Amino acid sequence: MSLGALVRVHRQRFLYRFGLPVACVGIVAFAAALVLAIHYMPEQFDQETRDKSMLIVFGAPIVCVVLLVTWRKQRGAHVRVHEQGIAIVTGPHVDEVRWDEITEVWRSLFDGPFPAGNDAKPGYQLHTSGGKRLALPKNLEKLAELGGEIERIVAQRQLPLALAALAAGGEVPLGAYAISRAGIAFRSTSMLNAMLGNTSADQLKARESVPWQEITEVKNEAHWIRLRRPGAKLDVYVGYNAVPNLPVVAQLIEECRRFQNQRVTLNR
Repeated sequence: MSLGALVRVHRQRFLYRFGLPVACVGIVAFAAALVLAIHYMPEQFDQETRDKSMLIVFGAPIVCVVLLVTWRKQRGAHVRVHEQGIAIVTGPHVDEVRWDEITEVWRSLFDGPFPAGNDAKPGYQLHTSGGKRLALPKNLEKLAELGGEIERIVAQRQLPLALAALAAGGEVPLGAYAISRAGIAFRSTSMLNAMLGNTSADQLKARESVPWQEITEVKNEAHWIRLRRPGAKLDVYVGYNAVPNLPVVAQLIEECRRFQNQRVTLNR
């Protein structure tokens, strides 16, 4: 497959390229130092401490093997960005995909403990027209920049189609939500599941539809778009990982609210 000229390469961060081998050297050095300490200073170790130390000594090679196997699988993972697409390289395997083949860009659940901080970095999964699901390797340099670029490229192609569907009076299903000029729909039985991405479009049959006139403010927060509903018990949260093509979702919300405001102005 021809992807055109190479633009740039996103490689793994330096720490992940060399961090695990260095960690293994440190583990082995610590175990060796522990053996020497037990041998030359036996009076410093009672029987219980000696037994625990030997567990560390014998466990160190096992830990190192696991770390090195993990490192070997991830070694050399990178993404080549071309003029007409990207190549995702993981070990000897290479997945090439053209920009026009990518139909959806999904963000993974945010890293770190829940709830994650504002600096948590998402992962990205690409869905293609051929049914493939390709994950961008984690720990890439400038991963968020790459993921954002892919989202923008896909949005340029998908947004006109979605806007046309809205203008025709239709509804645009997007992951756990569905957007129309009348309002936004979601499963009313579990807002939390919708926020966490555990609700699919197929499960939107039993749902709640919130009209745009109830939404007074839209806020882009750390991991979701928050639609303020002052008269309701709970605002509407559009989880970043619960919808594909986030820039498209944001533009559709903005367009629907603009249309609603125009209607209000004309009816005055």
